[in-house]
Amino acid sequence: MATTPELEARLEQLLKARANDARLVQRADGSRVEYRTGAELDTAIQDLEKRLAARKGRAVGPVYQRTRSVKDL
Repeated sequence: MATTPELEARLEQLLKARANDARLVQRADGSRVEYRTGAELDTAIQDLEKRLAARKGRAVGPVYQRTRSVKDL
């Protein structure tokens, strides 16, 4: 299992790849990963963000707040 700093480094690489419109990412261990589409790259980024948030005890994604109003009759 990857450590938190390793996951953060992977996330940084993926964010740089998305910013440069690249689909080929070379990892620190020398392996290469090629993403077919931008959506596939975005999915990988979201997955890493969720993993990091879970390790840090935070929630990722939209936070919904329910409101309720009552009309006085």
